[in-house]
Amino acid sequence: MEISTIYPLWYNHPRLKKPLLVMKLTILLIVATCMNLSAATSFGQNITLNEKSASLEKVLNKIEKQSNYTFWYNTKLIKQSPKVSVDVENSSIEQTLDACFKDLPINYTIVQNTIVLKQKTSGVAVIQALRVDPIAISGKVVDEQNLPLPGVTVYVKGTKTGTETNTNGLFKINAPDKGAVLVFTFIGYNPKEVAVGDNTTNLVVSMQISAQGLNEVSVTSYGIEKKTNDLGYSTTTIKGDDLDRTNTVNPITALQGKVAGVVINTTSSSGVQSSPFIQIRGGNAIGGNNQPIFVVDGNILYNNISSPDGTDGGSQLKNLNPDDYASITVLKGAAATALYGSRGLNGAVVITTKSGKARTGMGVEYSTTLSTTDVYKNFMALQNEFGMGSYNREGAFAPDGTQTQTTSNWGPAFDGTMHPAVYDPSIKVPYVAQPNNWKTLYQSGKYFNNNLTLSGGGENSTYRISYSNTSDDGLLPKNSLTRNALDIKYTGQINKVFSTELGLNYANTITNNYFDQSRYAYGGGSNLGFDVYYSPRNTNFAAWHDDYRNADNSLKPDPFGTGWLPNAFSNLDKNNYANHENSGLAYILIKAQVNPWLDFSARGNVNYYTQFGETKDFGNNVDNTGGEYGTNGSSTTNYNLLLMGHATKKLMHGDLNADFRLLNEYYGNTLSQNYFAHTDGGLIVPNQFALDNSVNTLKYSTDSNGNPNGDIGYTTLPQNLMTIGVGGVLDLNYKQYLNLEITGRNDWLSTLTYPASSQGANNYSVFYPSANLSYSFYDQYKDKMPSWLSSGRIRASLAFVGNQGIAGAYSTSNGYTGSTVVDQNGNSISVANQINGSVRINPDLKPQIQRSIELGTNFSLFKNLITVDFAWYKNNTFHQLLSNPGVVETGYSTDYFNAGNIQNSGEEIAIDVNPIRSKDWNLDFSINAAHNGSKVISLAPGINAWQLSGYYEGAMVYAYQGGAFGELTLDPNTTFKLDKKTGYPIIENAPRATNTNANTAYSFADYQYVYNSATAAQPRVNMGKVEPNLTGGITTTLRYKSFTLFTQIDARFGGLVYSESYTYAMGQGTPLASLQYRDQAHGGVARINSYTGKTVYDGAVPNAVFAAGQTSLLKPGVNIGGMTFAQAYAQGLVESWYAPAYYDGGPGFNGTYDWENGLNYNGAVATDSWIMLREITFAYQLPTAWVAKTKVLKSAKLSVTARNVGYLYKTLPADQNPESLQSNDPFNPYITGGVPYARTYAVSLSVRF
Repeated sequence: MEISTIYPLWYNHPRLKKPLLVMKLTILLIVATCMNLSAATSFGQNITLNEKSASLEKVLNKIEKQSNYTFWYNTKLIKQSPKVSVDVENSSIEQTLDACFKDLPINYTIVQNTIVLKQKTSGVAVIQALRVDPIAISGKVVDEQNLPLPGVTVYVKGTKTGTETNTNGLFKINAPDKGAVLVFTFIGYNPKEVAVGDNTTNLVVSMQISAQGLNEVSVTSYGIEKKTNDLGYSTTTIKGDDLDRTNTVNPITALQGKVAGVVINTTSSSGVQSSPFIQIRGGNAIGGNNQPIFVVDGNILYNNISSPDGTDGGSQLKNLNPDDYASITVLKGAAATALYGSRGLNGAVVITTKSGKARTGMGVEYSTTLSTTDVYKNFMALQNEFGMGSYNREGAFAPDGTQTQTTSNWGPAFDGTMHPAVYDPSIKVPYVAQPNNWKTLYQSGKYFNNNLTLSGGGENSTYRISYSNTSDDGLLPKNSLTRNALDIKYTGQINKVFSTELGLNYANTITNNYFDQSRYAYGGGSNLGFDVYYSPRNTNFAAWHDDYRNADNSLKPDPFGTGWLPNAFSNLDKNNYANHENSGLAYILIKAQVNPWLDFSARGNVNYYTQFGETKDFGNNVDNTGGEYGTNGSSTTNYNLLLMGHATKKLMHGDLNADFRLLNEYYGNTLSQNYFAHTDGGLIVPNQFALDNSVNTLKYSTDSNGNPNGDIGYTTLPQNLMTIGVGGVLDLNYKQYLNLEITGRNDWLSTLTYPASSQGANNYSVFYPSANLSYSFYDQYKDKMPSWLSSGRIRASLAFVGNQGIAGAYSTSNGYTGSTVVDQNGNSISVANQINGSVRINPDLKPQIQRSIELGTNFSLFKNLITVDFAWYKNNTFHQLLSNPGVVETGYSTDYFNAGNIQNSGEEIAIDVNPIRSKDWNLDFSINAAHNGSKVISLAPGINAWQLSGYYEGAMVYAYQGGAFGELTLDPNTTFKLDKKTGYPIIENAPRATNTNANTAYSFADYQYVYNSATAAQPRVNMGKVEPNLTGGITTTLRYKSFTLFTQIDARFGGLVYSESYTYAMGQGTPLASLQYRDQAHGGVARINSYTGKTVYDGAVPNAVFAAGQTSLLKPGVNIGGMTFAQAYAQGLVESWYAPAYYDGGPGFNGTYDWENGLNYNGAVATDSWIMLREITFAYQLPTAWVAKTKVLKSAKLSVTARNVGYLYKTLPADQNPESLQSNDPFNPYITGGVPYARTYAVSLSVRF
């Protein structure tokens, strides 16, 4: 085969050159236009007027309608002016104004889209006027009930001079003169403009609640702010204050329970750095991420998916500082994200960071938070009544007081008598439970966060500099996160035309000691949950931990012979891993305001991300020999260039406002690198960590694909992803009650581009149109509306969006690419690595496309006492890009093809109720709920089932044609046959379990379950869908004067999970739930212990049905087939089932629980529903009078928070913690370890100077 490099091939493909050329020409055109227009002194606005003896105010209004300029003047000056006559045609704005004011004592000044009118002065008067000091204006802002409004933004119109009201609604601001106009804005209220006039010291401004309440303004694609009334799709915005209060590392966690239609899987089995999974309106595609993009000041970030068989190191999102968030807006449907093109198929979470504000002097803000996390309960309720033992001697002690050395808990009830210790049989200890032994493996969490912000600016520029230091010690031992974050933002007006905005966000984050609690980690000491439930309840972990090594550092023999707990202790003491991350997000925006109705902008974003991991494992053998040192790292860079033109125009005498945007975007990645190295055979000098301290020489080797897999390796990858997009948005608003938005975007995707050497269809071009409509019937017929209705609108949208699916770099072709490796001598060697050698090339791959339909309404009642927002949606994703195992005999193991149609439809509702609004009291309830129903409309010809997650100890997740997208299924061999009438499992007699050895003798009746087997008609046992039926949350905010109480409850109902931990633990007799049948108090029936000869009450009479044809062993020949166990037992036809054998099985037979056993019946597969009291916060805002006395502080706030307070309701058996899921992927809903219950208590102080 001829060796070639793929990267230049697709990059130089002639079809791809066309969009590249379009982009370059667009850049040149915009730059040339801006340069020419900025050099001009006229804005080129054409105006036609023919007015005779008209009032000046009327003329100015007509100029505003034709030009989009806004006049700023003293009303008295205009009303006292004589009438004017103006006759101009297609004249510039300057020519028009000159004709208008030629005989009047009025001067004008044009500042961007504002025309300032002032009375003419001359000579000395001009000089004096220029020297006039600014006027100090003070006042108060109140709501409709005359209550003070804190946090209202106040600024002088046409300038950047601004301030905010304090907790009592008071403000102070400087204005150039009494003719100034103050603008007041506040989320949830209608903006208001007030002319200052003579009232400069006692101004009272009353603001009215907007119909949309807190959602009046939404941040949409590319940070464009739009009135929520004008949107034809659903969005939800969460304010920064609501996010700060959660004190969480990852922004996803802060959204839990607050947004309808957003499902979040919170997991912490790997540590504090773990990433929750977020999904909006269900999963859209087979394979891939199915999570929304995160947009931070134009930078696109992605959340990771963790494997159920590995650790979760978290995503880049953990490097963000929540103190810098102004708001988070969730864009749900394709109509909301269509402008993001191929990246927006799963929705978008837009994070808007804080900016500086113009003010007098420099503003200083400082906040600090201290929290502690209390581990208060094990992840599963444990029994503390029976200790170590097995069915040997039917659990009894041997005559010498010893016990079978086992990890099971089938021994006698605790009685306090002296017996050999579990961990050291040479010493005797009281035979008692160790109820809190599990706490030895965990630690209390500690969280510190300090944030300092400096901000300020004037009329032409603003700045904000924020520094944050965060330290978070998790619940898992030695697991922690330390983050130092710096955020800088600057805005500046260069001249009348050009302005700029710069942003830099840098974070250095160190995370330590991840944990792997997967199914394969039980032996290495990392699966702490397993170590708890697979140990006798009389094991003293702390004492064992203190005595598990000899004086020479060697490990003492494990009495169980497994090494599990000693490995856990060694992992805690000896192993250390640290990952150092550097995250740099930067952007620059240059905007040209060519004239009031036309502007151009260019924005460039860069995301630079590096990781450096270091392993330092101390010697684990005699005299500290052994040990390991290793390093690994990577670096990636992504970029985004966005060019945008924006024009607005008022038509139809100002009744119709047209807004048009044209954009050209270019994004991709650059050179990336990966490297690793680790010692081999231990360390020469114990506990000295360096690669050259390796016992064996480091070796370089590669796998069959040429990837390094030895002791050392280094690879680089050139740019391999690039997308070019061109799009436009037309927004038409008629009389403020009818809004139509039409968008279109075309992307050219490098991942679907075939090299020139391959004959492919090159379906890399994909077009995404959308249209959405919003209609406010209330605004149109406001005078005719009933008094109980405060607002009302309906909305509708239709949108298409798509992407390349699972296709990554080079997925469409095969060949070779060059890279560099390092040999054992440190020499760099150029090699050729094969790409997709085992993939059969499909020459006609297409992008997958999603069609989204949404209908909704929003209305408020009784003067905004109640506000309701409802949405219905249906999304279909077509042409799924799938990867299927190929036919090995053809030489290809993988096939790519397009097929499938996945549908998600559902309803979302959000209700706000504000029943109390008075001067001293305010009460607000917010309720949200959502239901999503997924359905696999079709897969591919001849394919009716598709595996979404692999075989996991008997469980899998499949997508079935006609079924839900994601159904938990079981291997039939791990499931019991169930009686159709009762639903009980079917059992048979098993040979009696006997042992005549005097030391281990036992004799008891045993039984065996009848198992299903795979057939062509039933290859798997389907248990049900994994997605929840309903999610939601309730928040309550109660304010009394300066005191505020906030509570949040969130909930999930439905959706299956598989807990391997549960079935393993029940087979060991560890959980509280395993006490059933163990004694008389727990339902056990009498039987004779064959070893002691005593009557005991550990006989089980389970819910079971005997198989057809079964006969009694006590009364031979009597048919018991079809009888329940209870019926047969009551008639004396069967013996009770010895409880330990019922749970774990007798010799040679399975019981009800344990590994891959009875999964369809025993509770291992269960519905994961819960209601959580997520948060309680009590806050106190220091009164303004107190703060004023300091002459330094402007405000101070103290709050106390309890988070993850407790579950009010949950359905997992054995009191399992729902957050014990090993993976954040909803299609891997497995619990194999466990995370204990923990609640956090925090104290926060925030001050402003």
